[in-house]
Order: sequence, then C-alpha cells, then structure tokens
Amino acid sequence: MNFEQMVKNMKVFLYQFVLPFSTQAKELANVKTRLKQLEKIRPGNNKAKQNDFKKIYVKLWCQILELLKSDRSVRANVNYVPQLQLICNVEKYIDSKMTSEIFNTRREFTAQFLILFFDLRNEEIKKKIIHCYNNKSPVNDTAPLMNKEVE
Repeated sequence: MNFEQMVKNMKVFLYQFVLPFSTQAKELANVKTRLKQLEKIRPGNNKAKQNDFKKIYVKLWCQILELLKSDRSVRANVNYVPQLQLICNVEKYIDSKMTSEIFNTRREFTAQFLILFFDLRNEEIKKKIIHCYNNKSPVNDTAPLMNKEVE
C-alpha cells in the first residue's frame, strides 16, 4: 500500500465511523491534528521520512483503537458499528505490514483475538465477528458480509 492511500484509508475510517459517534472525545482533536500532519509528509524514497510516517501512522491508529476500546459513544451506544467495520475490513483500513505493530501483538490475528482486544461482550456482536471471519475468502473479503447485511 502506498503512503497516500494509507492516509486516505485512515481518514475514511475516522470520518465515517468514529467522528459521527464520538464528537466529544478530547483525544479526537489531537488525532485530527496529527492526521493533517501525516498528510503533509511526502516520504517518497527518503527512508527517514518513511520511518517518521510509519511512526505517526502507528501512533494514530493506536489512538483510534484506544477510542474504540474506551469511548462509550463508539461502543455499545451505537451497537459497536465502528469496531465491526474495522474488524471485518481491517485489510482495507490498516496496512497489513503494520497490523501486528498497531494492535501491539505477535499473536495470530483471529476473531477471538479481536473480541478480546475490544472487550466485546455482546453475544450478537461476537457472532457477527466470527461469521465475518469464517466467511473471509482470498478473492473477495467483503462479499459474504455485505450480502448478509442486505438480506
């Protein structure tokens, strides 16, 4: 994934699934400011700029994940929509090379890991996550999920 696309994907997730629900969080202003800072970095082939970009990228995702774990307005109040969206489409939003660093784990990235990571207790939500992971295929990751939601 290229750097510009990584920023766009983060921005899409933040503006579609976090900001509409979590307008009161103090950390959000910092995340938006750092995201603008990240947009201005043009790493190209410069290794130092690439490393700076990656550090900021990882920190921003960590802050977003912390919001998803702790802010009530993006958890049960909205039926875990942001978490479900991220979990079911993680490869679209987060660069796969940095997933383990962002989630701070060396464990296998499974549905059970994510359920524990986000401390999801709602049985219906757990079933959706497990269903999403069981239906992932290498050809089209979201087709089963999208079809299921439409039915």
